[in-house]
Amino acid sequence: MKDMRGIQKATLRQYMRMRYLRMKLAWAEWMEKQSLKLNRRGQYVALGIFVSVSVSCCLLLISGRLNVLNNGVDLQPSPIIKVRTANEELIPPEVYDSVLEVRVQKFRDYMDSLARSPSGLLIRDSILNARPGLLDSLRIAETINSNRKTRTYEK
Repeated sequence: MKDMRGIQKATLRQYMRMRYLRMKLAWAEWMEKQSLKLNRRGQYVALGIFVSVSVSCCLLLISGRLNVLNNGVDLQPSPIIKVRTANEELIPPEVYDSVLEVRVQKFRDYMDSLARSPSGLLIRDSILNARPGLLDSLRIAETINSNRKTRTYEK
């Protein structure tokens, strides 16, 4: 007699996956039965209709004219924006620049303080090994902040 301890009940996810696969199989079998009812000429006509509808929809999407058919609904992608949370307040750009400048300077001071002790040097080296371009990004952020202050831009 087999050991029944190895048998487990299917999880909800496994059950749903099984039902989905059975539905796909039933759909494929139904479509096969329907296509067998058609003669060769009917199959070619059905294929031609399917291809022409698919190609025309693709061409409409490519040309951007599908929004005319959708009563003016715009299907163009919109740019990604930062979503404000409920507890986030609007920060004026001047204050944001100074906050960014303070954070960059604090991080620069932290990295410099790590370089002063042997144990801190190990931590600093591990940070720089994990993030090789970190100091370059820090330098670029400092350059951007200084350029914003003086309103001169490097070329």
